Amino acid sequence: ALRRYDPKAPAGPTLLRDMERACRNALRQLEGLPEGDASPVTHLFGITLPDRDFSVNALHAFYDFKSRLALGHRCQVRFEVGSSDAGAVLFASALRLLQGIEGPATALVVAGQEIAPDARRNVRDFVGQVIDGRERAAGLNMIPLGDMIMDAVVHRAGVTPGALPVLLRPDAVRELLGLWTRRKLHHGSTYAPAQRSGALAGWNRAQGRWLGSQDMAAASVGACAVILSTDPAVIARAAGDRLVRVLGVGEGDARPAVTERAEPLVFFKAMRQALSALRRASGTNIDFLRASGFAVLHDAFPSIELALLSSLGFSPTDGAQRAAGWWPNPRGGLTATGHAFAASGLVQIAHALHTFTAPTSFDGAPLPAQLGRIIASPRPVHCVTASVGGPLSHVVTTLLQSVPRAGADLSAAFEPAPRHREEPGENDAFDARAAWVSEL
Repeated sequence: ALRRYDPKAPAGPTLLRDMERACRNALRQLEGLPEGDASPVTHLFGITLPDRDFSVNALHAFYDFKSRLALGHRCQVRFEVGSSDAGAVLFASALRLLQGIEGPATALVVAGQEIAPDARRNVRDFVGQVIDGRERAAGLNMIPLGDMIMDAVVHRAGVTPGALPVLLRPDAVRELLGLWTRRKLHHGSTYAPAQRSGALAGWNRAQGRWLGSQDMAAASVGACAVILSTDPAVIARAAGDRLVRVLGVGEGDARPAVTERAEPLVFFKAMRQALSALRRASGTNIDFLRASGFAVLHDAFPSIELALLSSLGFSPTDGAQRAAGWWPNPRGGLTATGHAFAASGLVQIAHALHTFTAPTSFDGAPLPAQLGRIIASPRPVHCVTASVGGPLSHVVTTLLQSVPRAGADLSAAFEPAPRHREEPGENDAFDARAAWVSEL
């Protein structure tokens, strides 16, 4: 239930109405699910960004979802507020809760965002609330931060700005950014939730030294919901020939104030920590993550996507080549579907789920041939997702695996192939390096 934000449009559906609609759409995917006290949904999670327009009364109204969605009295409700990775954070919380519960359990997770039209405020101010107050007062906002991240990615090549290789010269970088944007909008043209599609139209107005207006994800509002379950009876109701399992989640953090961070920005501490924690949680190594069939990476700014590719261990050239292809964000990412702020992290989970379970596009047009062959494989296929909150201050990663329904042993622990096993001490060594950098 997402739509592009238009500050001039008349007031539309309220946030709670969007969230309820998203929940109903999710529940509708499970045919014949019992309602009322027989409902198998044991937990209802909700989240949004803090906003003065989301009143306490609306917060109380969220707890009425149990009755409106006919979930039954045993369903437990939790509502939180967060940043642009909020949906992914809530998904991780739901996963850990279900892992700790004995017996079958099912969580309905919903994230939403509404921006009330108001002439006294704009989207940039709304987004800027995640930046440290002192830095915001000094003039820092997300666009110069996006430029700083691009500087860090470029400087990772180990050269000075006056001696950049041809690939990384400013005019070449801007040309590449436009190419990547057009690629995403093209892929998004056959994806039902996409709000931007086709070739770039209009003037690409410069927003910073690197970024143009068309390179950044458009503001979006609405809600997204997913269902996470350990209940075999619920799983059996899911349609399709394949199931998608969550192999693990990882989180990383850095100081909210960019100027107070001990480590250099190019270190991308929160991203590295999140990927390291993901490897620990899933018993894999970085090679296994890079061998994903595809990836869904936060791309509100293209520089964030490049930083994530860098944190996955790709060189600047390899990262640029990946960004130009279909491997990251094969559905167009946030660039095509819009940045729904609190809902975006959960939307990225939905992107991965749709890619796994729909080998063709929603209108029947084929996905890239190689991707189609990968996700139709009779063998398990995995993907990594990464959602970013604040000024790279918090990152959530997930590892998802698609398996054929026939013969799938859902109770078996995931065991990667021996060549993908984590090397002894790999994460300990990373943590030691991170601690050393933080002490500089």
